[in-house]
Amino acid sequence: MTPAFAIRFAMLLSVLLFGGISFVMRRSGQAPPGVIDPATFVLMGRILWIAALVGCAVLFTRARSARTAPQMMMTGVIAWALGEGVALFGGLVFYLTGLSTWYFLGVGFLVLTFLAFPARPTA
Repeated sequence: MTPAFAIRFAMLLSVLLFGGISFVMRRSGQAPPGVIDPATFVLMGRILWIAALVGCAVLFTRARSARTAPQMMMTGVIAWALGEGVALFGGLVFYLTGLSTWYFLGVGFLVLTFLAFPARPTA
């Protein structure tokens, strides 16, 4: 297993583990009460999604114009981190409010960054 695959595996596993723990805690009634207004998270989530999408678009063009494999790898790791941030935010929304849509969309975005920025760049 290459370091890039290990990084991606750890990122995905941490997001899935957080989602699983959130699910179990919400199911058992041990999650915090819904005192947080979901509308606040919707606004923050939209801002985060726009920033992540713009960031990934910029990184995608930079990765395609990169001349060396390390340059491509660096842009990939940054894009993966953006994807993980979106997924973890979705997990937080799920944990605090019970809205699972944000979590599943975030995990999907993380997987898309894995596909758009491969672990084995070809320069």
